[in-house]
Amino acid sequence: MRKVKYFIFTLVCMLVIPTISNAECDYQRQAELARKASNVQLNYLYIENQGFQVIMTNLTSDLYAVDMYGQRINGGEEKIFEYSSGTVSFDIYSVDTACSRKLITKSVNLPILNSFYGSDECKQFPEFKYCQLWGNYSIDDEAFQSEFNEYKTEREKKLTEISEKEKTAFDIIIEVLQQNVFMIIFFGIVIVITIIYKLFNRHK
Repeated sequence: MRKVKYFIFTLVCMLVIPTISNAECDYQRQAELARKASNVQLNYLYIENQGFQVIMTNLTSDLYAVDMYGQRINGGEEKIFEYSSGTVSFDIYSVDTACSRKLITKSVNLPILNSFYGSDECKQFPEFKYCQLWGNYSIDDEAFQSEFNEYKTEREKKLTEISEKEKTAFDIIIEVLQQNVFMIIFFGIVIVITIIYKLFNRHK
């Protein structure tokens, strides 16, 4: 009876042990999956008036991804997703049941579109500090308008100073002549009369 029990126990072990060993995720397989997961690439493309396209590449058929909304993305070909802004992340898993675990998290940071970018002020002066395409500026409309008016006034002042510095000597002479035209005419008349008087006396 005891021999029969040993036989049954041995038979069960023979059936179970191979199954357990087959279910193990060995180090070599883990390293291979980790390498493939690390090769997954995320890039983005901004399309005006539409938003961002996040492009996932190198997600092989023995991997799958789960986005931050819990949606599963199977591997295979290139994947394209649409997002607005902020950080987009994906958890990468193995489809291998023996190695079914999270391998890595891949993220991409999407820049924030500046809410003032399309304003009339920014169209007029795109170089203004709050008029860049990207930027999450923590100011309200009133503060923006106040700083814009200061910038515009300062800009006009600088342009005037530059314009004055760029005047040539000829421009300055013309300006002096225009400002003193009556005095110049007076002295001109005096000089002409003096010359005529001297010539007249010489002929005598």
